[in-house]
Amino acid sequence: MRQGEVGIEWFFLIKDEQGKPFDLTDASGVKLVLRRGITTWERTCTIVDATAGKVRYVLTEEDTAKPGMYAFQLVITYPDGRIVKTNIYREIVYDSLEAK
Repeated sequence: MRQGEVGIEWFFLIKDEQGKPFDLTDASGVKLVLRRGITTWERTCTIVDATAGKVRYVLTEEDTAKPGMYAFQLVITYPDGRIVKTNIYREIVYDSLEAK
């Protein structure tokens, strides 16, 4: 991914410990939590297919404003206060490779 890229759709298929789709039918929401260095921020995902555990997020310019290693994780919340977190994943945002 490149610095400043926008509009890239990330689709996530959330699975349980057995590798089956994680049913989001009763979830009140899914957040994408991102971290770069010591800075952490949250974004709201759209549940595309609740029974299949499929969610979507579209990257904004702010999300890729600086090059570096990004860590991210999905956090699922329920009306009863229960919280489920996915594994942590990593993505590198590269600066421009254009000649200056």
